[in-house]
Amino acid sequence: MNSPAANLDELSDLRAANLHLQATINGLREGLEAEAAKTVSAVQAGKAEMAEEIAQLRLTIGALRLRLETEASAHEASLQALRATLQGETVQLKATINTLRAELEAARHASTEALASQQAASAREQDALKNQIVALRTLLETNG
Repeated sequence: MNSPAANLDELSDLRAANLHLQATINGLREGLEAEAAKTVSAVQAGKAEMAEEIAQLRLTIGALRLRLETEASAHEASLQALRATLQGETVQLKATINTLRAELEAARHASTEALASQQAASAREQDALKNQIVALRTLLETNG
């Protein structure tokens, strides 16, 4: 068997080994806790960075959407103005065509009346000339 002094030395060595192991465990635990804290901090920083990027992307998307809506409204207003202008021009052109048709019809009617009037005047003149010829023949025959 071991002597009491050897037992004390052995116990003392075991205590020293246990204290060393406990210090190692405490050091590892502190290291793990420090790493966990770093990881949590890094995750939180990453989340904050991602949240900032997402916020920036949302702002950019919102700005682009507003710009597109504004441009679409401006294009729609421009298109409506162009439609109104073209409709006005169409109405004006139709009115001009109708006026020209009426003038053409009036000119045709006046031409027809003028032709009829000329034909009537020509017929009267021919009748008058025929009557003069008859009268002159009669005069010649009576004088002759």
